[in-house]
Amino acid sequence: MTAPKPLTEGTPGSNEELTRGAAAGTPAVEARGLRRTFGELVANDDVDFTVRPGEIHALLGENGAGKTTLGTMLAGLLKPDRGEILAGGEPVAFGSPRDALRHGIGMVQQHSVLVPGLTVAENLVLGTESSWNPRLRHRAVERWAAELCERFGAGLDVSAPLATLSIDEVQQVEILRLLGRDVRVLILDEPTAVLARAHAERLFEALRGLRERGCSVVIVTHKLSEVIELADRATVLRHGRVVARLDRPEFNEDALASAVVGTELAEFGHEPAAIGVSEDMPRHGGAGDVVLAIEDLVVDGERSAGAVDRLSLQVRAGEVLGLAGVEGNGQAELIEALSGVRGVSSGTVRIGDRTLTQLDPRTLDRLGVAVVSSERRRWDVVQDLSIEENILLSELADPASDFSRWGFLRRSKMDAAVAERIKAFDVRPADPSRSVATLSGGNQQRVVLGRELAHRPRLLIAAYPTHGLDVAAVRFVHRTLLKLRDEATAVLVVSADRDELFALSDRVAVLYRGRIGYEAEREKADMRQFSRAMVGLGEGATA
Repeated sequence: MTAPKPLTEGTPGSNEELTRGAAAGTPAVEARGLRRTFGELVANDDVDFTVRPGEIHALLGENGAGKTTLGTMLAGLLKPDRGEILAGGEPVAFGSPRDALRHGIGMVQQHSVLVPGLTVAENLVLGTESSWNPRLRHRAVERWAAELCERFGAGLDVSAPLATLSIDEVQQVEILRLLGRDVRVLILDEPTAVLARAHAERLFEALRGLRERGCSVVIVTHKLSEVIELADRATVLRHGRVVARLDRPEFNEDALASAVVGTELAEFGHEPAAIGVSEDMPRHGGAGDVVLAIEDLVVDGERSAGAVDRLSLQVRAGEVLGLAGVEGNGQAELIEALSGVRGVSSGTVRIGDRTLTQLDPRTLDRLGVAVVSSERRRWDVVQDLSIEENILLSELADPASDFSRWGFLRRSKMDAAVAERIKAFDVRPADPSRSVATLSGGNQQRVVLGRELAHRPRLLIAAYPTHGLDVAAVRFVHRTLLKLRDEATAVLVVSADRDELFALSDRVAVLYRGRIGYEAEREKADMRQFSRAMVGLGEGATA
């Protein structure tokens, strides 16, 4: 049992198998005929996948296409039912992620596996085998961690608790933790899903640096612009099979999107059903009455007072307000307060003609407020329940629901409603009895939308609504939000994706340190002022 290696002994490039393979011109890692099933669901069906030394390789596909399953098999988190994995040209068999790490392959999963209560240095050595007492070697561990950060250009305070870091800094720790273990093939699952553009660009710069050092990077992403900007090659999965392999000269959004969806985007799917939107609701030629009015709102964060600091904003019926901002400027606290799961220190929230100083989920539901939170697994779905139970979750708890009578459930009505929502939101697999925990992140999001939009919302609050969705599903969600707007729902969208905000919004606003730093109608928005406001150089301008 040994301590973590000093950087001089453990830099990327020292793994013998992969280095030998690179010298011989063989793939850094290769999958041959991998198959993995979950009951009757075939997640990967005889998949061949090759990653070359020193390349960035994008892995694309719709939700449920098998991308994460493939990555987790390569990283030792899952065992294939059949097939072969080769590292540096040599057949390998992984019984655990530790085995894959010994062969130079590591994966950063979509949801962090680090420990918030430990420091950066402690997280960097987390899981290493050691025969020494870390308390006696604490300074040595911090020195090693600082050297690792310096080598890869990460400006992190290694003595800081992980809980004090921003989301992109936590991601840096995840990556550094693998690089400190001599990883030569780095697999990243949706690494930019909730990163602001500036943070994503820093990540891209770091990944290009790793490529120059000879590392191979596999990036699972749904953002086609990122593939075009970053990747050397792309492999597309559909229904568990490889359907396309593209090199950089072939990259363009139409080719990638058609490969992912399997048809021209203009032909994809169906128009979103007006689920939960009353047909007799008045239509608006433009924005109507104020539905949500926030005045001087103050919300405290976990580690600081005034994460939301005297915030005021309005959202009207029949409009989408897009709220931008670098991660950590009060977005999470605002959404939690408007969801009724975080207390309000001062200020008021008015929904229609009802003024509230404190909010709770039941009252918000009765007032017609639907919420899609930024933390799907924490707030939006119950992992142990089925698709059916999650889709009907709030309605089954309501004694006035159509799904119960005299204390008995009305199964026929429940089955019909669930089937309609599964079809409308294209949940895959379309099995109401399947556990939500077995679904991909994007399909879990479809379940959430199917439930929340069935409540006939007068106000929809959506935080990162396309987080983890593939290109076709993103288009579907966008169409759904715009249809709700056109049918007089007030929509507040929080997103780190500037392109998404400007595609959806009638008005845009920037949140900086808990206040609005810039606000404008989309057509009148000044991009220079918008960008300056994102980094705190705005002047509270309104256009």
